[in-house]
Amino acid sequence: MTFHWLGILILSIGVLFLSGPADATVLTVGPTDCSATAVNNAISSASDGDTVQLTCAGSVTWLETVSIPTTKGVTLSVSGGTNTPKGSPNFPLTVISSQTPAVRITVGPNNSLSRISGFKFQTPSGATTGDAGLIQATGQGLGKTGVGSFRVDNNYLDNVSANAVITVFESNPGGGLYGVLDNNTMHNAYSGNDIDNGPYGIQVWNRWHNEDDCWGADGWVDEQHPSANPFHFGDQNFVFIEDNLFENDNTSANSYVRHYVSAELGGRYVVRYNTFKVTVDSPAHNQTDMIDAHGFCLCASNGKGSRGGEIYQNTITGIDSMIGRPMLIRGGTWLIFGNTFDAIGSYGAPPYFMEYRAGDSDLYSQCSATCPCTASWVPICSDASHYPLPEQISGTYIWNNMYQGVNQTGTVDSAGVQSLYIQPGRDYFVSPNKPAALSSYVPYTYPHPLRGEAERGKRPSPPSDVRVQ
Repeated sequence: MTFHWLGILILSIGVLFLSGPADATVLTVGPTDCSATAVNNAISSASDGDTVQLTCAGSVTWLETVSIPTTKGVTLSVSGGTNTPKGSPNFPLTVISSQTPAVRITVGPNNSLSRISGFKFQTPSGATTGDAGLIQATGQGLGKTGVGSFRVDNNYLDNVSANAVITVFESNPGGGLYGVLDNNTMHNAYSGNDIDNGPYGIQVWNRWHNEDDCWGADGWVDEQHPSANPFHFGDQNFVFIEDNLFENDNTSANSYVRHYVSAELGGRYVVRYNTFKVTVDSPAHNQTDMIDAHGFCLCASNGKGSRGGEIYQNTITGIDSMIGRPMLIRGGTWLIFGNTFDAIGSYGAPPYFMEYRAGDSDLYSQCSATCPCTASWVPICSDASHYPLPEQISGTYIWNNMYQGVNQTGTVDSAGVQSLYIQPGRDYFVSPNKPAALSSYVPYTYPHPLRGEAERGKRPSPPSDVRVQ
């Protein structure tokens, strides 16, 4: 056998492996009863790798949470449901739910892919889902493929009221919880419980901790956690958020989202090829900070800060007065490049950098007084003597982020002594094209492998050396 044919054979085996077990079964629910009870019964009957497909049309109200358990990977889909292309979606079935969450994936190690696809979700009038969100992925593992364990795709979240709309909460030590959220639309999300502050759109948290430690303890390698989850740009160990549409434009519903994407507790994400659009603000005129990363500040209650990630090839559009900070980065290590801005808000050139521990005492003195996560905790700084602060912004590169033909160079919040802790050329680096320091960096496979070979080739992987003309 020549190497040529050997390579084809290996590739063919890989495609079959990513596509799921050859003997997987499709279990149908409907066409008359697609209640949460009926769906849960079908999931209970399914084996690892099976599909549970809903064949009902119209609408159904779920009165309990639909759960994919830790013992198996299951695809949960609506027959004919798709959000691709977003200009002509098809959703035969609308699920109305105020459950927290409406549907939960609990990932176990070495399961087949768990997937939620083809649903249109709404919440009942006057109801708001809680902190667990409307859709939740939790647990731990990279699945049988080693590239991710869950996929949430081709769903339409329509005027949903929630504290958080989609949550990705790792809940076990080691190994991470990674997957992909793609081709969803989040339309006019809001929080009926807190109209002025709004919900989180997608929240990425490493929620695991032991009794004597803090949330997200294994998200960072440090002096107390030397064997924590490794962090490398360009690999599969992220939550991938790609090809989604996030939009708020309905003033009558007071639709306002605090952050469309947010990380904390050692969370990490790749946000790529999405569109973010805001043309409405909250009744209190709060402005949407679209892509957010919390820092290391509220240690006693919230734990670790965001670990880092990649933000590239996104489109930011809307009305400047309605947008706060398109990218609000408060800690961690990042690559931010190739994004296009039709609007940048009123805070200055994106991305916007902050460090609460170095902020003005009148405005930012909110960080925990003590912290079990590090021996070198400082809650507030008045000079540069504590540089570098644990988990502060570092090793961050930004290039080719364009607004009106101008490469955006980033803005550091001016309060307190933040400019002593976050400096260009030391903590973050700006250039018109990919810097030499990243010569070996290649973005991870696009579309994400969990999306399947049918989507391969729809759009090329983002160029690794984008230049400003």
